[in-house]
Amino acid sequence: MAAALIGSAAAGPVTLRSYDGAVAISGDLVEFTGDVFVLRTTIGDLRINAMQVACEGEGCPDPSLLRSEFAMAGSDEIGATLMPALLLAYADSLDADLLQSREGDSLIARIRSAAGADLATVTIREGESEDAFKALLAGDAAIGMSARPVSDAELAALRAAGAPDITDPAHERIIALDGLVVVVAPSNPIDALSQEDIADIFAGEITNWSELGGPDAPIVIYAPEGESSARAMFEENILQPLGLSIGDGAKLFQNDGDLADQVALDPNGIGFVSIASVRAAKPVAIRTECGLIATPDPFGIKTEEYPLARRLYLYTKDETLPPHAKQLLAFAQSSQAQPVIADAGYVDQGIESRTINEQGMRFAMAFTDPSPEFRYGQMRELATELLGAERLSATFRFNPGSSQLDNKAQLDVKRVIEYLSQPTIGEKEVLLIGFTDSVGRADLNRALSFRRADQVRAAIEAAAPAGALDKIDFRVMGYGELAPVGCNESLAGRRINRRVELWIRDKF
Repeated sequence: MAAALIGSAAAGPVTLRSYDGAVAISGDLVEFTGDVFVLRTTIGDLRINAMQVACEGEGCPDPSLLRSEFAMAGSDEIGATLMPALLLAYADSLDADLLQSREGDSLIARIRSAAGADLATVTIREGESEDAFKALLAGDAAIGMSARPVSDAELAALRAAGAPDITDPAHERIIALDGLVVVVAPSNPIDALSQEDIADIFAGEITNWSELGGPDAPIVIYAPEGESSARAMFEENILQPLGLSIGDGAKLFQNDGDLADQVALDPNGIGFVSIASVRAAKPVAIRTECGLIATPDPFGIKTEEYPLARRLYLYTKDETLPPHAKQLLAFAQSSQAQPVIADAGYVDQGIESRTINEQGMRFAMAFTDPSPEFRYGQMRELATELLGAERLSATFRFNPGSSQLDNKAQLDVKRVIEYLSQPTIGEKEVLLIGFTDSVGRADLNRALSFRRADQVRAAIEAAAPAGALDKIDFRVMGYGELAPVGCNESLAGRRINRRVELWIRDKF
């Protein structure tokens, strides 16, 4: 209803002026959609982002239609640090100021133009991920913040209340990546632990560091409180596969930063926190079942091959959002936001490359696979194909039980195009290599992996602007279940092996 009123009310001469005053355009305002002005000028109709300019003149729409007031609710892992950083950068993109204050348990962020006009008021209520979906269901927030995907039960409750499918890309936005990191004090000599050792420690089965090659000292366990999404993920991936749970003697914390600070001060302590909250504590690498050492580095989290990598989400329910809410969501996924996300301590989704030498441990461990199904010839063929190539961090995955690219992969298509279109890239060959899990016949899996890789190629070429990738040659390959990281499927879950990797090298 609001959009129709805006469209019918907008008419007359106006001046649209950028917030820094550097640019001003005059003409007749013939349409205002809520976030776009359509201005009729002597050179034709211009469409101008309403979030980037101030409107002056009798033909301007009611100022209240240009202001946005909305609430965000959910995970404090997003709301406490990441969203304030993104809001500040978003305000900067408008040449506006961000004023922050506390009202009870909520952060109030006000975006104000250089001329003193109020553009938006955003209320951020921090809690747990489940609070995001409760708030969306109750209509108490326009945007839900979650450190995990919506559950089937939460999705069903929203659908029953008349909400759209919020797993659709129009409603589910992955804004950053994160990883749970096992941490100890800097003085602790332990640098890596197996997943089984980690499970036994937190379950209280291993109680002294000497059992792990450390000093003769009791282990002190630190953990998030029970409702934490971090704790739920840790239990699901580390403890539950072994039928264990966190022991009763653990010291519990509401805040990751406080937990990490206490572990850093306790030479006998161990805990797990978000990668953004490690602070002075020492990260511990995870030794997988086949001996591969998985370190919590940004590249491993971007490929989602680090066993405890996770995605951070913003969800919406309503089809129509306040203009600045819509703009903020777009900004949070833009290339402009990626350095902001990294500076906040999280892992951004910008594309990085890594040489095959830096990926060498993956292949070294794969060549030592003792299983009778191991195909040495195919592994040698793959290693030969990748000589001189670098791996890109964009790794494509599909919705469970579907041939459709998942929401992250659909955005990664655009990111890959932007990366490959850079003038510095030059003439390259891009290898798209598909892998599957080991369920089913090997020959069928290899054919499926080829089709999936070719599907990614087609999606990239279809989305690329004309001429953008003229210097790029694509080559599609499928290696089925011959996955160099296959040994940690049981730890990292279903996402690990069913994927398409991108490698890049100079044309021969």
